[in-house]
Parts: sequence; C-alpha cells; structure tokens
Amino acid sequence: MNRILTHAYALLAASAGQQTTTRLEDVLVQAAAGIEDVELFADVPQSRTWEVKEAAHCLLLCADPHHPARLTDTGLLDHLTALDQLPYAERTTLVAEAVRRIATRPVATLNLPPSTGPPPARGSV
Repeated sequence: MNRILTHAYALLAASAGQQTTTRLEDVLVQAAAGIEDVELFADVPQSRTWEVKEAAHCLLLCADPHHPARLTDTGLLDHLTALDQLPYAERTTLVAEAVRRIATRPVATLNLPPSTGPPPARGSV
C-alpha cells in the first residue's frame, strides 16, 4: 500500500501543471499497475485490487479520521469521488499526508508460539 500511495503522489505531482481532472481511483489503479505481482501478496487472487482498496481506505481515513469508510465496504472506492471534488493541490497534499502517515506508522510484530493443541474450553481460563 505504501508503494501505491508513494507512486500515486508522484503521478499527481508530475501532472500538477496540467490541472487534470483524473479521479483518485484511477491514479491509485495506475500506481498499482507499476508494482510487480510478486511484490504483492503472492498466490492471493485479486491482491492488487485489495492493495488499491487499502490505499483508498488510508486516503479516506486521512480526509476524515472521525468517519472513515470501512475497508470491507463494497463501495469503498466510490467514496473517493468526494475527494475528487477537492482542488488539485489539496488532493495532492492529502496523498502526501497519507504517504507520511504510512511511513511513520509503527508496526507491531507478534511472535506467537505455534499451537500445540485444541483451544481451551470457554470459561476454563
């Protein structure tokens, strides 16, 4: 997702003088097209689509942290049309902010022991 957002920012910044009316969904899809399949989730069908949805979710979260769309929302990409109404410079700034947030977000790694048997019965813990 970070690579998609970074590439999307580069695409928007490169076309800044043209003042194009390109939809954010199209920019994200174009950015994702530049990423090799092996860099996404290998052997997972439609992983590129999922990565685009994650990037869209991040943009929507940056735009409205109090009322974000759900990642599992079937119309998630349709919500980007509200962001398409923003002036070009604001859309570019929003994508840059999303890139910054993703780059600085802490990552938690859980080292769980392998399961050795069935889960404990409810109420026995």
